[in-house]
This record gives sequence, C-alpha cells and structure tokens, in this order.
Amino acid sequence: MNVRLESTLLVLSLLAAACGSPSPPQPEVRLLDVTPAGTGTGTVTSIPAGIDCGNACGFSFALGTMVTLTATPGAGGTFDGWAGDCTGTAACTVTMDAARSVTATFVQGTPTVAFVDPTADETVKAGADYLATLSLTNFVLDALGGAPATGHGHYHVYLDAPSVLPLVEDFTLMPVLSLPVATTRGNHDLIVALFGSDDVALSPAVENVVRVFVVEAGEPTI
Repeated sequence: MNVRLESTLLVLSLLAAACGSPSPPQPEVRLLDVTPAGTGTGTVTSIPAGIDCGNACGFSFALGTMVTLTATPGAGGTFDGWAGDCTGTAACTVTMDAARSVTATFVQGTPTVAFVDPTADETVKAGADYLATLSLTNFVLDALGGAPATGHGHYHVYLDAPSVLPLVEDFTLMPVLSLPVATTRGNHDLIVALFGSDDVALSPAVENVVRVFVVEAGEPTI
C-alpha cells in the first residue's frame, strides 16, 4: 500500500471516529393538554403514563398513541364531565394523531353537618362529659393545623351562640362535650359549625343546632 493511500485511509478513519454513529431518528410526538376546571378539585391520570395532575398540565405522546384519561374528584366533590377532545363522564380515550386539548370539570358538593346524638330535647348534665355523635357529608375532617385544602377542615361546637371560645374544636365524628358546671337549668342550644383548614368559618355558614335540656351538676338525669 502506497503512502498516499495509507494517508487517505487514516484521514477517513479519523473522520469516522470523530463523527461517531449517526443518531437514530426521533419518533414524532403530539401534545396532549389537560386543564381542570370548575368549583371542585380533582386529578386526571393517563394510560400510558404521562398525565397525572390536579392543575393544568401536558405531555407529548408518540404519534398515533391511544391515551385513556381518567378523572378522579377530590374530597366532597364530583366529576361533572369532559370538554374539548373528550365528552361525557366516563374514562375517555383519545388518539394522538394530532395535538389534543381536554378540560375536566369538577364540582364541589355542598357540605352538611348535623347532630345525631344528642337528639332534640335530650337531657344533658352540666359539668359531665357527654359523648356526642355527628354526621357529615361532602367534607373531610382533618387534624387541626393541616395544609389548606378545599372541602377539608374541622368544626366548633358552641353553647347557645358562637363565641371566641367554643366548647369543642375537633376533627372527629364523636366529640366529647362538657357543658360548664355553671350552666343554668333549662333549654339550651348546642351549635356545630364547620371551619376550613385555615380555621376560618365556611361562608356561607354550615351549621346545625340541637336544643337540649340541661340539668345542674348535682341533679339526677331521668
């Protein structure tokens, strides 16, 4: 092999090493945008994975991929339906042969709270512990001081009228009530009111009142 040919082969070898192997072609992708809307909260997830969000988000899927979206409402809410490239309320499948945009609407249910026990006109003794029972809908009771979240919080129980110092500030469905020993004999109102996780009363107010008959600390109950 002559010197010129060897030099040419060497140059070609060096060029090949410097350039490396050509990169494989990248697959075509299309963007899927998802936007939650409405008065409630919720999440949208996808199969195959890529979408998993409670706020606006997007993900680029390979061209032609069939993506199934599922909407899950947050506490105390419902999923009201899709808009855009999805319709109805069932899981939705879109084919990513073009960019797609979907809106998921969540609606927050109206919370309610009520006394189950004590019942109206039940006798309660002042100064004694009483295990009450509450019922609750469209609201999740969280430990005091938790992170703010829609449809979450706790409650206050008052005697006769809301005040700065409630009888109870709790997050269980079976609070222990203890009426002050000095509570006078006769009819009194127990009031339960829902508060958000920011310790601010819900607006509009969500309350329930039950009237009980209070006997004094040393008096027997019948």
